[in-house]
Amino acid sequence: IVMTTNGIRLPEMAADLKEAGLSGVNISLDTLNRDTFIRLTGYDELEKVLSGIAAASESGLTVKLNCVPVRGINDSEIKELVSFAEDTGADIRFIELMPIGCGGLFEGIPSGELIKKLEEIYGTAEMDSSGGKAGTESSEAGTEGLPAAKGPAEYYRFDGLNVRVGFISPMSHCFCERCNRVRLTAEGFLKLCLQYPYGIDLRGPLRAGASDDEIRDMICRAVERKPASHSFGDGGSADNRKMIQIGG
Repeated sequence: IVMTTNGIRLPEMAADLKEAGLSGVNISLDTLNRDTFIRLTGYDELEKVLSGIAAASESGLTVKLNCVPVRGINDSEIKELVSFAEDTGADIRFIELMPIGCGGLFEGIPSGELIKKLEEIYGTAEMDSSGGKAGTESSEAGTEGLPAAKGPAEYYRFDGLNVRVGFISPMSHCFCERCNRVRLTAEGFLKLCLQYPYGIDLRGPLRAGASDDEIRDMICRAVERKPASHSFGDGGSADNRKMIQIGG
């Protein structure tokens, strides 16, 4: 079980989350510049996020850093963000901007452009083949005999860099046919695809006393209705919620 978080409360919660069974955290880190952080988030909390990253690592949680490069906003910090990840020992993933919420008002940067930029700095890039299918994200082990789950990131290693760099490319390289992700929002809504509002409420049944088996059946029935593909290129998101409301 992995949680996507802004990291602000991890300094006091990381150890308890690890003890409760959380295996890892994906921490949003789009900038290391205080002013840019305030511009992007509306809060002056960069130091808490950085402390949260350290606390998560110290607690034994697997830490991955998520960055959404936006042209004219944080695209000048790519090298600094990669260097921070290298110093921290955490994988960093660059995620193409999706037209969700206010995302449609800005210009994202294709993964291919970022790879070329990093090659100019760190040398030749090669897809990382560790842990399963070449270049793709994989957990360390499966559960109860099931195969390890592969995620949407394609990882690369660069000659002059001692950390993997992942790229999640929903816009330039649609990977819907191998997407195995669903998201549970803070309101207990199981969301099946980032673009669409489809899903199922789990909070209501849980609070009404539904059993584990009943919840499991609800989740299975919902996943069977997972959309085959997004269609961001055909007019944007059909979900009116902002990304912060969805989770991620």
